[in-house]
Amino acid sequence: MAEGVTGPATGAPVLPEAMQVALLDGQGQVRVARRPVPQPGPGEALVRLRACGICSSDLLDWYVAGKAREGPFVFGHEPAGEIVAFGPGAVPPPGVDVGSRVFVHHHAPCMACAACRRGDYVHCPLWRQPGLRPGGMAEYAVIAPQVLRHDTLPLPEGAGWEVGVLVEPVACAVHALQRAGLEPGQRVMVIGAGFMGQVLGLVARAWGAAERAVVDRVPGRLAWAARRWATLVLDTRAGTQAEPAQPPGGPVPWVRVASGPEEVARRLAERWGEGADLVLVSPAGEQPLRLGIACARPGGTVVMFAPTAPGHDPAIPGYDIFFREIRLVPSYSAGPPDTRAALDLLASGQVPARELVTHRYPLAEVAAAYRQVKDPGALKVLVEL
Repeated sequence: MAEGVTGPATGAPVLPEAMQVALLDGQGQVRVARRPVPQPGPGEALVRLRACGICSSDLLDWYVAGKAREGPFVFGHEPAGEIVAFGPGAVPPPGVDVGSRVFVHHHAPCMACAACRRGDYVHCPLWRQPGLRPGGMAEYAVIAPQVLRHDTLPLPEGAGWEVGVLVEPVACAVHALQRAGLEPGQRVMVIGAGFMGQVLGLVARAWGAAERAVVDRVPGRLAWAARRWATLVLDTRAGTQAEPAQPPGGPVPWVRVASGPEEVARRLAERWGEGADLVLVSPAGEQPLRLGIACARPGGTVVMFAPTAPGHDPAIPGYDIFFREIRLVPSYSAGPPDTRAALDLLASGQVPARELVTHRYPLAEVAAAYRQVKDPGALKVLVEL
């Protein structure tokens, strides 16, 4: 039974009147506040959230400003928790009942419109509507009927809350690799070894990528990748320091290289004979995207995994893209098939949730957790609710 909830003879749960939430404002300031516990309406469910991750998108100035137009909001969209109650007429999926430990998506499609029939779930009009009220950084949240029916997944027995927290971001990586058409035996490069870059590399390894290069300038992140999935490290730090010792379990070739696109592409081709079959560009911005295009082989694919700010469109080398026939593939969020594949990867340990979560904070220290995400030494920061 969830904390603060009892099951009287009437069968109706007794809930606290108020809960703690974390609010984020348009200036990037975070504070804890009290709000009424929401009540589930028709077709909805109430969840006692237990943990929520902080996504790098929660740090994007333009994204936060847009969300905070009407004032501070409950941020967070990577939650996991326990089902507390169902609203009238709710239709939970198999294996989900009161007391179930679940992952809940913050969006879900209708599964019936033209976009859903094509498998373009993130372009479903219903998917675009918020599915989690008031947000993931709250002790309680209501999930919309479409989320309950189509993208609420029971967690495996014995799985920690971090498994549920990582389902959504891992599903985004799954979606990207499926859109890119990854095939076993391909050579894959990941640009950016932050949390999502690591997840992209881990999923590429699990799905059979034969060679896996990583590009970054943070030694700790590069070492993490070398220990767990990368077969080639391209270190773009400035300076002339000696190359680092090989990480445990090596040897993994570790190449110091100037950060310019042409030089990185040249050094990659020295090792692989040509560029990458698939380049996954994790950071946002024009320079990472141009680097990805330079490192793709002729006829290769480049995935644009993060958006640029509105009105800041990147200038891309159209001549080069055209004559080398580079396929540029954007990838945004994830749908129900992706979350199920992600949960399988997490449950099997192919994506190691406990290792990816580098920092944990209680809700009372959520402001410190938010600042921690900006530290290059952090991968996933989790807030326990």
